[in-house]
Amino acid sequence: MKTTTATRFQEVPPQSLVVYSVGYEVGGQTYYPPDIDREQLLFWLRRAYPLSDVQVVQRTYFAASGRVPHLEAIPPYRRSTKGCCTA
Repeated sequence: MKTTTATRFQEVPPQSLVVYSVGYEVGGQTYYPPDIDREQLLFWLRRAYPLSDVQVVQRTYFAASGRVPHLEAIPPYRRSTKGCCTA
């Protein structure tokens, strides 16, 4: 037996998202996540949420030398949208 459900979506404004590529250096080698990781994240978000548009700003941030950074190594203003809304 097949069941159907009527679904209605409401208009919503475009959503803005800032995506960081956080780099670090260990042993003289600099590392950044592969671009494909960021692209897959954005692809998934656009499929998972029924939004009319997702406006994405992509940024790069170098977090640390000599060790793999933890979240605490990234300044708080870079972890939130407050104070960092321009490219």
